[in-house]
Amino acid sequence: MRRPRIGWAGAIAICSLLCVLGGTDIPKSPLNAAQPPVAPELPSEPELREMARQIAVRVYSGRMWGTGIIIRERGGIYTVITNDHVLFPGGGQNYRVETPDGRIHAAEMVKSASWGDNDLGVVQFRSSDRPYTVAAIAQTPATVGETVIAAGFPLEADRSQNRGFIITQGQVSRWMEQPFVGGYQLGYTNDIFSGMSGGPLLNDRGEVVGVNGMHKYPLWGTYQFADGSSPPETVAAQLVRYSWAIPIQTVLRLTPE
Repeated sequence: MRRPRIGWAGAIAICSLLCVLGGTDIPKSPLNAAQPPVAPELPSEPELREMARQIAVRVYSGRMWGTGIIIRERGGIYTVITNDHVLFPGGGQNYRVETPDGRIHAAEMVKSASWGDNDLGVVQFRSSDRPYTVAAIAQTPATVGETVIAAGFPLEADRSQNRGFIITQGQVSRWMEQPFVGGYQLGYTNDIFSGMSGGPLLNDRGEVVGVNGMHKYPLWGTYQFADGSSPPETVAAQLVRYSWAIPIQTVLRLTPE
């Protein structure tokens, strides 16, 4: 007895039925496949400028000033990180902080912090009636080639323009395996000027990756590592072409709770 032939239509119907009964997954159409997540849109240059402006403060130290970054707020007390050489003229007790709204607050130096040989210092000010923006901190270190924004208050800036606040753009150019004296480890092509020390170095997402502190072609001495050794002369000749920052990871590791 001849078996009945099953046509193509019948074969397809049987395969479909077996897939349903057996629980076998039917391959998804490319149109229904999961789509990769969409990367968040990066801030524009004006937005980055405003983000930097909201977290940067002018730190008056004696008769001089530098820049600082608001990194914490607890109970109306704001913590500002800056460079130790910014705080030195204040003699440990004569400090004020000018916030983005132009208000000037009395500030106190936090002497309980242990910075070692790192060029870091902290002051705190109180504001219970007006909130200020706390900096967003990068969760990963900056990488060579990454775009960065340096911000601060140069001593010679025109204060009639944005209260003397400026930003400069550039790229991360060097990441030293060990820090220089002062904790400087992150080199970048941005120009920074006297008065911008202690200011934020931001990535293109507006997150702080470092603390400005050493401009290009410094007048003081040579580059020396924290362990007392020095880079080869051929390398040192290249290092002077970059500005330098202390990585934010160093700051977080040493900042007192």
